[in-house]
Amino acid sequence: MALNREERKLLHQKSKQPTFGNGKPDKSSGNEGDISFRKVDGSGTVQYLKQDGDWIAISSSGIKPLTRTESGNRNIISNTLVSTGVSDHSDLIGLNSDDHTQYILANGTRAFSGNVTVGSDGSGYDVTFHSATSGDSLVWDSSEELLTITGTDGQTALNIADGNVTISDTLTSTNIGAFTLTGKLTAGSSEIEGSAFDIDGGAIDGTAIGANSASTGVFTTLTATTLGGALNVNNENLTNVDIDSGTIDGTTIGASSHTTIKGTTIDATTDFTIGGLVITDGNIDDTGTLNIDGATGINLQEGGTTVINIDTDRYIFFHAYAQSLYNNYALNNKADNYHFTTGKDDYDQNYSILAVSVVSSSFNTSYGA
Repeated sequence: MALNREERKLLHQKSKQPTFGNGKPDKSSGNEGDISFRKVDGSGTVQYLKQDGDWIAISSSGIKPLTRTESGNRNIISNTLVSTGVSDHSDLIGLNSDDHTQYILANGTRAFSGNVTVGSDGSGYDVTFHSATSGDSLVWDSSEELLTITGTDGQTALNIADGNVTISDTLTSTNIGAFTLTGKLTAGSSEIEGSAFDIDGGAIDGTAIGANSASTGVFTTLTATTLGGALNVNNENLTNVDIDSGTIDGTTIGASSHTTIKGTTIDATTDFTIGGLVITDGNIDDTGTLNIDGATGINLQEGGTTVINIDTDRYIFFHAYAQSLYNNYALNNKADNYHFTTGKDDYDQNYSILAVSVVSSSFNTSYGA
């Protein structure tokens, strides 16, 4: 049955009433000019308008979905939309509008507000940071697990302004500049080599210096508890030397410049030479006159027994002469049977033989009276 005019009016008004639902309305639904309120993920409640056969988002309670509008022959992304698209990105308007603050900007003016993750565990990506200098960069190579800093020679490429650096594995470097070592440096069995080490403080304890390959050492004060090998001073002088043990073998003492030698026992395997005097085993020889001078007398002994004694009065006693009688003789000889002999020639010429010996007691006690 045909509708009357009033029924057609009510039906038309009903079609103009807003509808409600979820997601963007389908193009085939609704009529031109219809309005629909839809709940859209990420945008909240969005108001759509049916226009030119498509639903256009005209407002939302959250982030409004992108829509398109047409201006003349240009297709434009804006908050109103026509159904036709654009073929050239430059035809879009509002490209400089920064109304999506959840995105970072290419010019770096908006900072990250959360954590940044590149890739996922076991599936990474390379990251490159370029510098203002051509060829200089910081590159993370995900396949090699390698961070490479390429800087400019002579300039600082990595600067730790504060905080500590901990390296749990091997540190390899071709050149390390000046630094302050605040802890113990342990090299283990590895060698530390260099041609111009300058250690001007602290102490080197408990280790050998030059054990395998020795070189020059210059010291102001050298202290050693034990010298483990021969010391070659290379014809240099040693002053204030105190040698109080051991031996000095195979060398001359005082060959060029000599002074006093004192000892409790001084032994010589060949001789003692003093000027023209040479003392060897069993002999005393002198190229000139030999003087023996004793302040209180002179004793010549054989086997510990005095053979010749010269006292302070210059009297000479032979054979341990010790007469208690009055004595004023220059020569005193005590021998059994014979005093001495001078030989046949003396006897023939001087008849030096004692034939009679008479001893007077008064002579012995009061000679000269």
